[in-house]
Amino acid sequence: MACDDRELRGYLSKALCRIGKPAVAPLTRHLSDADEILRSCATLTLWQMGETGLAPMLEKIHDDKKA
Repeated sequence: MACDDRELRGYLSKALCRIGKPAVAPLTRHLSDADEILRSCATLTLWQMGETGLAPMLEKIHDDKKA
């Protein structure tokens, strides 16, 4: 379920970035979510994580293109 509060989404994203690697798998699962806002937030959060989030995100995108 996506949060409608933009400011709160920003805080949640920053918290997930601080959590780091343990947050990557749940975020990666949301890259295919039907909710556009949730997909966008997951993508941006993984991006903000830098190398920790980028590699799994790119791998998921690559796997989705194969399917």
